[in-house]
Amino acid sequence: MLDIEADGDVYEGKCPDSKCQTLLYFYLKTSSVECTSCGQQHKQESLLNKKKADQAKALQSMISRIIHDQPKKGSDFVRVNGLSNFICKLLSPFLTTYGMNKAGKATLLSELCNSEIIDCGKVLGSRSFHISPTHIDVEGYGKDRTGSINYLQTLLDTLKTAHNNEERLIPIHADGDGHCLVHALSRALIGRELFWHGLRINLQNHLKRKLEQYKIMFKEFHDDTEWDGIIEEADPYCTAGGVAAGLGNIHIFALSNILKRPIMLLDSMKNLQNAGDYTGLFVPVMVEPEDCLSKSPICIAWSGRGHNHFVALVAVEGKTLPHIPKHLVPRIWGVSQEVGQRYLTFNSDGSLTVCAGKPLKISYTQKLVSAMEELFTDSYKISPTLVAEYYQKVYRPNNMIGIRPDIVTKLAKNAITEKSLFHCLMCESLQEKSSPPLKDLRPRGRLYQLLVDCHGPPIEGKVYSFPLNKLKCVYNQSLDRLTVHEYECSKCGTDLRPINGMGEISYKDGDATSTPSAPTAKCMCGKKHYWGGREYDNLPEELVLSVEWGDKTVHAKVTWFYGDSNPSYNSDPEIEAQKIVDEHFDGMFGTEHLIQRIATQIRIRCNELALDVGGDSYNMQIDHHKPPCKTFVKRKENSLVMFKKRSVKDDKSKTAEKIPSLSSSPDSAPSSPKSNGKPKIKLHTLEESITVEVDADTELNELKTLAYQKFNIPVDQQILKHGYPPKPLEPANGPLGLTNGDSIKVERKSSTITKQSKFMSNKNIEKMLPMILKQPAQHGSVTQSLSSTFQPLAQGIPLKQSRSIYKTMWDFAVSQPHLFIPGGVFYRQFQSDIGLEHDKHCKLPLIPDKLFLYNRDEDRVELCLEPYGHFPVNQDVVEHLKQ
Repeated sequence: MLDIEADGDVYEGKCPDSKCQTLLYFYLKTSSVECTSCGQQHKQESLLNKKKADQAKALQSMISRIIHDQPKKGSDFVRVNGLSNFICKLLSPFLTTYGMNKAGKATLLSELCNSEIIDCGKVLGSRSFHISPTHIDVEGYGKDRTGSINYLQTLLDTLKTAHNNEERLIPIHADGDGHCLVHALSRALIGRELFWHGLRINLQNHLKRKLEQYKIMFKEFHDDTEWDGIIEEADPYCTAGGVAAGLGNIHIFALSNILKRPIMLLDSMKNLQNAGDYTGLFVPVMVEPEDCLSKSPICIAWSGRGHNHFVALVAVEGKTLPHIPKHLVPRIWGVSQEVGQRYLTFNSDGSLTVCAGKPLKISYTQKLVSAMEELFTDSYKISPTLVAEYYQKVYRPNNMIGIRPDIVTKLAKNAITEKSLFHCLMCESLQEKSSPPLKDLRPRGRLYQLLVDCHGPPIEGKVYSFPLNKLKCVYNQSLDRLTVHEYECSKCGTDLRPINGMGEISYKDGDATSTPSAPTAKCMCGKKHYWGGREYDNLPEELVLSVEWGDKTVHAKVTWFYGDSNPSYNSDPEIEAQKIVDEHFDGMFGTEHLIQRIATQIRIRCNELALDVGGDSYNMQIDHHKPPCKTFVKRKENSLVMFKKRSVKDDKSKTAEKIPSLSSSPDSAPSSPKSNGKPKIKLHTLEESITVEVDADTELNELKTLAYQKFNIPVDQQILKHGYPPKPLEPANGPLGLTNGDSIKVERKSSTITKQSKFMSNKNIEKMLPMILKQPAQHGSVTQSLSSTFQPLAQGIPLKQSRSIYKTMWDFAVSQPHLFIPGGVFYRQFQSDIGLEHDKHCKLPLIPDKLFLYNRDEDRVELCLEPYGHFPVNQDVVEHLKQ
C-alpha cells in the first residue's frame, strides 16, 4: 500500500551498488529502501546523490511499481556487485574446465596450465572471504535466514563476548539445493558459489584416486561395499528422490585434503559440549603438514537441529580476524589428536585463529564471470541472464523451484527455439506462450468458427482479437486459416514482443525500450523509443507534404526526428528533401532548386510545430507535463508546396521567392495560375485538408460558411487562422483579400474543463488522481487540463487501494457516457491522439486496460469487446462485461 506522507515530498537517490546505480524514490521517514533493480535493501543514508525528486515522475514510478507487481527476487536473484547466486551456480560447471587468460577471455585449463580440470587446492586453498559490513543484511548474500541465527545464537553470543563484544564471525547464506556443503565452502573461500561444481568434481576424483587409502583409514566405520555409494554421492548431478545427494563428514574430510586446509565444523553450544558426530575439526592428514600450517581453518556450521543444511561462517571486512576459544575448538575428526595437531597453529592461549587468507578481488571475480557468461552464450546460444530471468519470472511464480540450472537452461533454450518466449513492455514480465492447436485455426475450428459467428466470413489480412485467449490472429486466405499475429500480456493486457536467445526484444517502431532517455528528452516517459533499428530520445513527428513539380504532384511523408542527445540521429532538412526527390522526381531536370525549396518548407513546418531543426530550438518551451509517448504522433496537416518547372534563367531571377503555402500577404504569393480568375486556397483542420476555389472578394462570414460545409464545424465554434505563425483572422468589413495558395487553418473552440468538472465529485477526483499522475498529459490535450486541475490535490491525498485504480477509473467512466461523444473528454482525447477514423482502435491513457474504437455512424467512441462486438460506454456495458 502506497500512502503519501504528511510532508508530501518524495526524494530520490541512486543505489550505492557500483554495478547497479538505479534511481530510487523514497520518503524522508523511510529507514530503508529496496532497490527495484538489484533487489538489495539499503539504508537511506547510504543512497548516493540524494535530493528532492520531480514529484510527478516519482509518483508515476512508485504507482507503476505497485500496479505492475513483479515476482520477489528472493535469495537466488538478489544481485551484489552485479552478481546473483543463480548466475554463479549456472556458470560454475564452466569454471571446472575453463580459466581466464590475460586478455579476459575464457580458455581451456589444458591450454593454460596443462590440467584438464581445476585444482581447487591450488586455486582456492589459501583464499578467505571477508564480508563487507554494508552487505551483512543483504538477503541471499549476507546473514543466513534459514534459522542459523536462532539455532547458533548462544554460540555466537559466546564468540562475541570472546571478541570484546564485537561481532567478528557471521553465518552467511548458502543455497539449500543439495549442494550446501560445497556452496558453503565456496562462499567461505571467495564469497560466491562459483566453484561448487569444481569442488564436487575434485571430491569425486580424489575419492577414486585415494580409495584404497580411505578403505584402510576408515575400515572401522565403512565396509568395502559402501564406498561406491560414497563416491557416487560426490557426483555433481547425483540425485536421490529428485534432489542432489547431500554430503557427510567423510566428504568434509576429503575436501580438507583437497584444499590442503583444516575445516572446522561447528554446532550449537549444546552439541559442542556433548561429544558427537555433528562437530569436528577436519585436518588434511594425507598431505605434509608443511603444506597447510600457514593456512588457518575455514569455518562451517549446521543451520538447525535437523542437521541437514550447512552454512559458512566468515570474518567481517575491516575487523581483526576472529579466533575460536580453546574450550569451543571441537575434537579432531578421523585421526588421533596428536597427529591432527601437527597440522594446526594454536595461539598462546590455546585458541585457533580462523578465516585468515587473501581475499579474491571483486573486480577479478566480475571479469571471471563476464568471461564465463560469454562462453556460456557461445556454447548454448542463449544468454545466462535470460536463463535466470526465465527461471525467476516463468517457473518460480508457478512454484516450480529446485530445478537444476542445466535443466532450466534446456527449457529456456527450447522456448527460444519454438519462438514462444515474450516480453511485456508495460509490466516487464517474461511470459511463455504456446500457439493454439492448428485445428482451432482452420475452418470449423474453435477460434475460426467463433470469428465467423461474430464477424462473418474472414477478410484477408484483417487482424482479429480474441481477448479471452489473450491473442490476435490474422486471416491468411491462401492457407484458408488464421495465423497468430500477436499475443497479449496475461497480467496487464498489453501487447507482447518476442525475445531472442540474447535477451534482445524484437521492438516495433514507437516502442519504449529499457534504455533511459537523456535528461533533455521532450518525452517524459524516461525511456528511449525504438524506430527503424535505432533508439531515440523522442518519438518522431510525421510531416505530410504535397509537392507539385511540373505536371507531377505527389504526397510525401517525412518522418522527422528531433531533440535527440545524439545530434547525428536528428533529421536534416536537406537530406529529407533529397529522399523525397530521389523517390518521386528521380531523373527530372532542375531538381536542385526543388530540394532547397522542400528543405525550406520542412524548416518552416518544424518551426510552426516548435520542433528542433539542425539543433535549433526556436525558443521552444519544454512542457514538463507531457505524457509518456506510447504512440507515433501524426501531423495530418498537409503542407502544400506547389512548384512549376521553369527555366534556369527564371529560377535565378527568383531565388528569394517566398514559399507559397505559408504566404501571409499578396506580395509574398507565387505567380501560380488561377482557375477562371479565382484564387485556390487550402482549408485544413487537425484531421483533413482540402483545396477550394473562392472569390477574390470573399468575406469572413462567407469563409466560415464554406468551412462549415466542408468540415461540419458550426460557425459559432470556428476559429480561422492565417499566415505564419498562424494568427486568428479578425472580423473585417469587406473582403479578406485572399490570394492564390493561401492556407487557412480551421480550429474548433474548446469547451472549458469546468463543464466537465461539475460531473466529478471529490471522491471521483481522488480515484482519478493516481492515473492522471501516472500518465501526464500532452501539451494542449484534454488530459493536461485534467492533470493541471487535479495537481493541487496531489499533496496529502492517500492513494488508497492502489491495485484497483483501473477499476475505479472505469467505474467513473461508465457513469459519464457524455465523455465519449463530441465535446467529451475521452472523445477529444481519442481525436487528439489518432484522429476520428472509422473503426480505428486505440487505448486511452486513463483507462489503459480497455480497448476503444471510433464509430463514425454514431459519432462516438465505443468499447471494443471483440469478438463479441462494439458497445456504447454506459452502465449497460458493465453487464456485457460480466457476461
